[in-house]
Amino acid sequence: MAGFVTRLRASGATPAEVITITVLTLLVLWLVLYPVGWLVWGAFHSGPPGAAHAWTLENFNEVLLDPNHWVVVGRSIVVGIGVTVLATVIGAPLAWLTVKTDLRGKRWVELSAIVPFFTSTFIGALAWILLGNPTNGVLKLWFGIPINVYSVAGIIWVTALYMAPYMYLFTAAALRNMELTRV
Repeated sequence: MAGFVTRLRASGATPAEVITITVLTLLVLWLVLYPVGWLVWGAFHSGPPGAAHAWTLENFNEVLLDPNHWVVVGRSIVVGIGVTVLATVIGAPLAWLTVKTDLRGKRWVELSAIVPFFTSTFIGALAWILLGNPTNGVLKLWFGIPINVYSVAGIIWVTALYMAPYMYLFTAAALRNMELTRV
């Protein structure tokens, strides 16, 4: 312990900083590990949380043998793959256009590619709910376009729009660092 404090002090940390870092670390560990501990304890016990019941694996049986669980897992995998592919299809070409071509107005394209960073995803989701609600969405009522943002395809579309800036930034950074060799 003395070596640890000496090492921190040698790096320039004051005793107040050491105490602050220690207290904050313990607080974060408590806020994370306490709920996770209860979750693990509840997973291996029957009955309500905190009650003295027997150890069991029945909870895992109940979840893993439920066919609805696997339907949800399958849909989650489809959504994850779909969002990744669509965000890449949107973000990568935009990155290539802005980095490797002499596109007119490339600064506007760059700005439009990262606009979702500046908007709240919650507000964006609400906007898409108002637009793409299958019964009373604006796109259906005003334009007759039957869109359902509650479907798997709708979830993929809306989520990909907010993930495309990440793909744009990652791809643009890689393209900026790439040397083009001509053959």
